[in-house]
Amino acid sequence: MSSNNIRCWAKGGMVETDEVRAAFHYAVKQSKKDVCYGWNKAAGDWSMTNAEEEKEKMTTWRKLAKEGRIAMNDYNNQVKTIEGVEYYTLVIQGYKNGRINENDGFNGWCVGALAHGKMVSGAEYYYKSEANRDAVYAYVMKGIEIKDKSRL
Repeated sequence: MSSNNIRCWAKGGMVETDEVRAAFHYAVKQSKKDVCYGWNKAAGDWSMTNAEEEKEKMTTWRKLAKEGRIAMNDYNNQVKTIEGVEYYTLVIQGYKNGRINENDGFNGWCVGALAHGKMVSGAEYYYKSEANRDAVYAYVMKGIEIKDKSRL
């Protein structure tokens, strides 16, 4: 167990962040064609999406963002180096009436983010390409103003 190992809740009980990091490493090795990785809170494991699946997610996220149910804050678009490889992060947070909705299921601490040394409420996604991450962000948030840009 590493010195920065944290025990946190995931579906089915407690999990150690060392296990989550190992599962990320395994997912990346197994999925050469995937473009994005995210911690799936319902499954308690990493999920991967290829380009076609990512397009479907973008459409769903755009609809939810236009309805004011989710938002992406640009300050969460960061670069994270994991095992010598750069990933580009994007975080989705639950919103209601243009403000962060603390009761939304999206807004629990993200186990995947904790495993990689970041505390963020919401769902954090790791993209292999900065261009892909930026395209998702631009498409989903085009023309949408966030009233509450506070950091949870």
